Amino acid sequence: MAGRAARLMLLAGAAALVSGSQGDREPVYRDCVLRCEERNCSGGALSHFRSRQPIYMSLAGWTCRDDCKYECMWVTVGLYLQEGYRVPQFHGK
Repeated sequence: MAGRAARLMLLAGAAALVSGSQGDREPVYRDCVLRCEERNCSGGALSHFRSRQPIYMSLAGWTCRDDCKYECMWVTVGLYLQEGYRVPQFHGK
């Protein structure tokens, strides 16, 4: 019985993590990240990103995808504020 309860708690916690924050679920944010990655994170565009990336960001493990997520987070925040809504939470923070 205790094992079953523990498994249910684990699954519930995992489901909460997968669902993400409000900002992560926002279609505008998700579409922005997808378009940004397609445009900037492959081929010559990825080489360009890496060539202009500061060394400290590279050493910290900051990726092109991370950069897209960061930029799109601010685009989404701007839209929320423009419409008079509170800033949504992103990335579980």
